[in-house]
Amino acid sequence: MLAGLVIGGDQGLTLERCLASLAGVDELVYVDAQSKDDSVSIARRCGARVVDAGAVRGGSQLRTLGAQHVTMPWIVSLACDDVLDPGGADVIRKTLCDVERKRALGDKEAPDCLHVMVRNGSAAHEFHFPRVYRQSVKWVGRCHEYLASKPRGVVPVTIAHLAGPWHAKPTDPDGVLKLLWQDMQEIPEPRWTYYYAREWWYRGEWEKAAYWFEQRVQDVGFRGEMADAYLYLARCYWKLNRGNEARQACLLALVVNADFKEAAAFM
Repeated sequence: MLAGLVIGGDQGLTLERCLASLAGVDELVYVDAQSKDDSVSIARRCGARVVDAGAVRGGSQLRTLGAQHVTMPWIVSLACDDVLDPGGADVIRKTLCDVERKRALGDKEAPDCLHVMVRNGSAAHEFHFPRVYRQSVKWVGRCHEYLASKPRGVVPVTIAHLAGPWHAKPTDPDGVLKLLWQDMQEIPEPRWTYYYAREWWYRGEWEKAAYWFEQRVQDVGFRGEMADAYLYLARCYWKLNRGNEARQACLLALVVNADFKEAAAFM
């Protein structure tokens, strides 16, 4: 019923732990974006079927390619720096059995994708994100991708995001920036501007990060993300010794979300 699908490239430092956490799935597929480290041998040692991505790049495209090599009807998808809860495959399978019973009874509300809880280790916060889905569901976006179908329901498992060597691979340090830039050109949505700005923040490029966060806050979009963009903008201004602008941006983060504890603490 359930396949584990992992995508990555040159992430051997976290890959083995990721694949081991998927113990209990009915099949395990790893899509490799032409790694130059030992990722492929690690995946094979862990019992995964390895798919060579060739020239394919971007999270959605890699997951779509992997789904073509999956024989199970349902997929739980991880990045190389994710770890599923111990026993998580069994919990997911139990939830999917309930979904399939509804589907067999003709329930049109039976979901074809579901949320899990993702814990971001670097930022110490949790959020729901769709990671369990039917094999036929498509992904959108090259980087920071999302499912084209609206998730309904939550699987009671957690995926810990370890924030591994994704943002600064020695083999392609600008890879994420390139993918996000392409998304920004093709799909002009606020989310891509936010992620693009954040990549410059990760690099310590405060001027560039501030510029792109300034572009992001001009679009309303998702309010939680907008508040976060204002907070990042405040941090950029502070790094640039622009204290008054930093305080103003932080205040705007709290105007958007009055319960934003991280922004209140920074203020």
